[in-house]
Amino acid sequence: MVLRRCGFNSGPANGYYMAGPGPGAEETDILYGPLPKDATEVRVASGKVVASHAFATGSGLPAGRYWWSFDPQKDTDAGKAVNPQPLDASGNKVAFTSF
Repeated sequence: MVLRRCGFNSGPANGYYMAGPGPGAEETDILYGPLPKDATEVRVASGKVVASHAFATGSGLPAGRYWWSFDPQKDTDAGKAVNPQPLDASGNKVAFTSF
């Protein structure tokens, strides 16, 4: 088993994504992060599109959403996960915003 560090990329050009080792026997990473409130989905490194979820209300969090995905380390290690692409309900690109 290889231990890997979790990290947080706080730059808006990099989508505020986070990554860390995923569970299980496979070589996987879990990727996750915040999204603007208009982003109902996000396209990840492997090309799949995953749903986003609304932040809880009344907790002091800004209006927004979050996403998470398990992806092969071969995709994340190759640097392809650096820019997950937020999408709106029509599949159009949504720009990241500061939180």
